[in-house]
Amino acid sequence: MAFTYAELVRAAAGDPGRWVRDVASGDAATTEFYASVTPLIGNSQTITVGGAARTEVAAAPGATEYTINDESGRIIFGGAPASGTDNIVVAYKGARITDAEVTEAIRQFGLVATDTADVGPQAAVYGIAAWLCDWMASATAGDYDFETDGQSYKRGTVSAAWAARADVNRGLSRRAGGLVSVPVTRMDGYARRGEFSTRDIGTSSSNPRRTYYGEQDVLP
Repeated sequence: MAFTYAELVRAAAGDPGRWVRDVASGDAATTEFYASVTPLIGNSQTITVGGAARTEVAAAPGATEYTINDESGRIIFGGAPASGTDNIVVAYKGARITDAEVTEAIRQFGLVATDTADVGPQAAVYGIAAWLCDWMASATAGDYDFETDGQSYKRGTVSAAWAARADVNRGLSRRAGGLVSVPVTRMDGYARRGEFSTRDIGTSSSNPRRTYYGEQDVLP
């Protein structure tokens, strides 16, 4: 079995996706539903209504078709599923990095996400994964801590886990003889996915989109 660059990069980044099974009940009127885990890995889903498979289309779904937004998880049926208890089943792979981010990162390294890597540059795969992990470490560093229903989310732990994964991939890329990205040591510029919490945005600065975190980054 030949893996695509997208699959290899996701595996190296520690985000190959996990299978999720959502169940909902139709009422013969509602046509819009949402997946519980987002983003979805594209084309990983199967959707059945009353045991019959529905077909994905890009737009204007017919009576037995649907559209799906992989990033938001929004599902729109062309025909409202019939009334029934748990008669709508959606199985898919949920992830943390979007397909668009994986595809663009791979493109930046001169590769194509959908190409199979029967014999390919391992160093590039690890380098791309390191870049994505640094990206996620930066993005999650500004999240808020919260606890609910006996579970908790700690931004420091999550961000540190992504950063550690990036370091592992940088080491693997060096071992394979490739170029590596410089670790993220400062966040600035426009916010992405909550990259800054509100307390980190200073309005007294000459640039209100940025808070000063220290000296400018330099190569190690």
